[in-house]
Amino acid sequence: MLQLCQCFGSPAPLSDFAGENQSYPSVNMSGSKKPRAVANPLESTITTPSEKILKECHTLYVDSENGLGKIAESLGLRLLPPRKKIIVMIMGNHSAGKSSFINWYVEEHIQKTGVAIETQGFTFITSGRKQESLTGNATLHLYPHFRPLLEFKGVTDYLSAEISTSKQKKFSLVTFVDTPGLVDGDMVYPFDVNSAITSFGKALFLHY
Repeated sequence: MLQLCQCFGSPAPLSDFAGENQSYPSVNMSGSKKPRAVANPLESTITTPSEKILKECHTLYVDSENGLGKIAESLGLRLLPPRKKIIVMIMGNHSAGKSSFINWYVEEHIQKTGVAIETQGFTFITSGRKQESLTGNATLHLYPHFRPLLEFKGVTDYLSAEISTSKQKKFSLVTFVDTPGLVDGDMVYPFDVNSAITSFGKALFLHY
């Protein structure tokens, strides 16, 4: 059975997306690095009323003169803006259909599916103007509010992000997080999967 954890309006950095011309190192499983461009800014892809509303809510916080963040700073407080996208973390047993659900929603075969344990790490699936695949630290550059995961030894090698150009359903407003399948028995992950999932949950605002 799938459990959906949804986040909207929780504290986050100024943008879920880096600048258009900015590059971050991509770390693969072998440890080698290569530069990879991060997705284009969300602002450049805004086309629907819902997206405009999310952007305007974000602007209320980050306006340099009268933004809520600026007002909070004058009072000696720190106020981070809400995220521009809803983050949905999908959890469930092995072969419960987590990756299949994401593929169905996006209408692309982004995540591997099958009887075997295909998802052994955490994968962010989000929308952008250019299709990209990020790994390791490059993923945390895109989602720095999940940097506490670095506390778990070995988890960085099992972090990735898939940026898709799909416009299906409301995908432009959603970022999915595909998680490792929960299994019984002798299956051992290379990191503390239960604690890592709990850490993810702490970064989310609403849980279902």
